[in-house]
Amino acid sequence: MAHCHHVGIFTNRPQALISFYTEKMGFQKGETKTLTEDLMERIFRVSMACTLFKLTLDRVILEIISPQTHEPEKRAKRMMGYNHWGLSMCNKRAYCAELEEKGVPFIKVGEEDRFLFFVRDPDGNLVEICEE
Repeated sequence: MAHCHHVGIFTNRPQALISFYTEKMGFQKGETKTLTEDLMERIFRVSMACTLFKLTLDRVILEIISPQTHEPEKRAKRMMGYNHWGLSMCNKRAYCAELEEKGVPFIKVGEEDRFLFFVRDPDGNLVEICEE
């Protein structure tokens, strides 16, 4: 059986993302470490040292990756690749109600019996709230 182990998000606003995911979505702060320029080049083809902040919620790990010296280019409006990731909760309606109480705007799509919820983090990344 497969499940999502972690999602990496590259940003030049790490504190905004860390605050959003910890204060609004219930993630806990984990380890912080430096990713050397050599490592970033070998894996991601990005020539800059970065800081990696790990956040966890149950079995889900977010890796917030931020450059230490250079400001990355802004994300293209029409980007290829990932456009959202799914966060599975036991009761998505209850979790979305908690998010709404915290002032997190969400997108609800569908009918009463079958619906999808999405929230957008401060960098514009979509998170689909799923149900186990």
